[in-house]
Amino acid sequence: MVKNIGIDIIENKRIKLKEKFVLRVLSSSEFKLFNDFKTVKRKREFVAGRWACKEAIIKIIDQPIPFNCMDIFYVHHKPTIKISDLDIKISISHERRHSVAVAILQET
Repeated sequence: MVKNIGIDIIENKRIKLKEKFVLRVLSSSEFKLFNDFKTVKRKREFVAGRWACKEAIIKIIDQPIPFNCMDIFYVHHKPTIKISDLDIKISISHERRHSVAVAILQET
């Protein structure tokens, strides 16, 4: 059963790729993925998606966690996050100008 839902959308061009900002948003493993991308467009899209997802997560867990302490990783090509014993499902989507993410907190 769903306990809480969070959603966030961001205009990709609002994301600045200055290292100080990127390091505040991405975990160390996400930063490694970020550095593997070749184009500015893909890097900006990646950071925007992570930003939207982490904002959606903050909305459902109702506790402040620094963005760079949240690590979104992939299991079977699906974005996944682990925060203590919470059962959180996430989805991230990109469009030419926007990135959007949803987070769902399941009852445990």
